[in-house]
Formats: sequence, C-alpha cells, structure tokens
Amino acid sequence: MTDDEALEAYLGAANEWEKDRRAQLALSVRRAWQVAVAAGLCCLVALAALMGITPLKTVSPYVIRVDNTSGVVDVVPLSERTTTPADATTRYLLNLFVTARERYVAEIAENDYALVGAMQSGSLNERYARQWDRANPESPLNRYRDGSGVHVLVHSITALRAAADGTAVSQVRFTTTQRSPGGAVIREQPWIATVAHRYAEPSKDPEQRQLNPLGLRVLEYQREPEVLLPARDGAP
Repeated sequence: MTDDEALEAYLGAANEWEKDRRAQLALSVRRAWQVAVAAGLCCLVALAALMGITPLKTVSPYVIRVDNTSGVVDVVPLSERTTTPADATTRYLLNLFVTARERYVAEIAENDYALVGAMQSGSLNERYARQWDRANPESPLNRYRDGSGVHVLVHSITALRAAADGTAVSQVRFTTTQRSPGGAVIREQPWIATVAHRYAEPSKDPEQRQLNPLGLRVLEYQREPEVLLPARDGAP
C-alpha cells in the first residue's frame, strides 16, 4: 500500500467516525427532548389533578366548649350567619358598657361612671348612684380606696331575643380580676350578665351625646356568677 492509499484510508475511517459521533449526538438530543416533554406532560397532569381536588381541601374551624360546672365537653356548632354592621356596632357598645360598669381603675373611674350613666335608663342610674354613694360601705370608692382595683375581660356577647318594639336582650360573658395595690391578682371571677337594651333618640345634652352618640339605652342589667371560685390567699 502506497502512502497515498494509506492516507486515503485513514481519512475515510476518520470521516466515518465523525459521522457516527454526530449520529449519536443527534440521538441523545432527541431522547433528551422526549424525556423533557414527558416530564412536562406529567407536571401538567399533576397540576390539573391538584386543582381538581383543591375545593375539597378546606379547613373547618370549630370550638370545643367545656361546661364549668359539670365538665361536659361538646363542640359548638358553626353559625352560618354573617355579622352586619349594626350587629357589630351593638356588640361593641355592649362591650364598652359592661367593661366600664364592672371595672374599677381609680384613674379612669370618673370617666367610666359618666359613660355608664349616659347609656343607662333613669331607673338603672338611680340604683347605680346608690351603689357608688360613699355612704354605702360596698361602694367601689370605699372598697378600693387602698389602691386596689378591678379589671374586666369580655369573652362573648350573644344576642338572645328581640321584641317588635326594638328592645333586645343579650348575654355577656366576662371575667373580673381584682388586683392588689401592687398589681398581684387577688381574685378572678367569671360572670354572666343579661342586658336588655334598645336604641333611642340620643340625648340633647352635648356631654351625654358625646358619650353615647348612637343612643343605645340599657333598660335592664342583671349579672350572676358563672361559677363560684374561692378567693386567693390575701383576699379581703
């Protein structure tokens, strides 16, 4: 074999090897695209399946209630009613009223007294004035003159019934916490208050109208302990 024939044979073998390399590379690219397309289709199918079951994956909150007396546990059913602005306003005002009526913080006691007076009926104000009279030994002014006080936390407000004349009855659950002058807790007591109320024309007195601009009038107010608790050490 001459040198020219050997060179020609070498170049032919090199050309065949290059063709094989190109064919293998093209095959690898086709396979890669096929795998990518298959993976994309799988992702689309999985996404479509997930979107299909999404409405079934909802979280339903629930409240577990424990009776303070019997210890019976039950689940409070969910209410489908929506709160209207009027209902929310009434709940807010009742929260404000009960908090101001039941607490005693010396620095704001005068303001609380005026607010309660602006929201109560005349008969309730007469009884309320006697309750706060310094001649009454149980007056908050006498009971907490040592610097102690009472704080209030409202837990729930439930509308019980409403009459045709606009008078409604609500039940308010709250807890009072009596604290010593140093801030230590002396006694905690849960309460249930039954409140009869209605909206009337706001007072024409500017001060009264500023305290109660919407004219919510509390007609009856009765509270009772939800459960009797023993006083803590150091309680009077």
